[in-house]
Amino acid sequence: MIKAYVDANPNDWDEKLLHLLFAYWEVPQESTVFSPFNLMFGRRVRGPLDLVREELERKISSTKTSVVEYVLSFRQKLTDMMKVARDSLAQAQEKQSAWYDENAHLCTFESGDKVMVLLPLKTDKLQAAWEGPHVVLDKMDDVTYVVARSGKKPKIVHMNMLKPYFNRSDAVFWISSIEGSPEDPEEPVMYGD
Repeated sequence: MIKAYVDANPNDWDEKLLHLLFAYWEVPQESTVFSPFNLMFGRRVRGPLDLVREELERKISSTKTSVVEYVLSFRQKLTDMMKVARDSLAQAQEKQSAWYDENAHLCTFESGDKVMVLLPLKTDKLQAAWEGPHVVLDKMDDVTYVVARSGKKPKIVHMNMLKPYFNRSDAVFWISSIEGSPEDPEEPVMYGD
């Protein structure tokens, strides 16, 4: 949110941080069903428009509850909300896991394999690019590898940040197009190893 706002308003973004924080805290999260404010304080955040509406509708209560009653009801409300949030979060995790597992495949590497490593860019640490080829030195466990980077000390890398390196000159060494009539054009033909 901050990056998007800074890009649109580079001159006064720092003055609006509290507004962005309020917007973040007010919106219910898909995974938990509640807003962060609601989970933290046990009630829906009341923004300026809510206060105006309550005043116009005369909904602001003048009855006061005792501290003990308030604390007990607040505690019960938080307990109930946390149960719903945990259930919603578990359902969201199952859904996200199933979605991820649809296209996930186990990729293992052996010592000496050439790989590409996804690393943050030096110019912008929020962006990353594939670097390589680098060589796998060792497999630490099922998902962690030690990778030798040219001119730098070895780096421990999770398998999600690795992909196999394929030398393009080994895959295809020339492409030829066979001429055909305009009514029946031929597809390019690739010749390789």
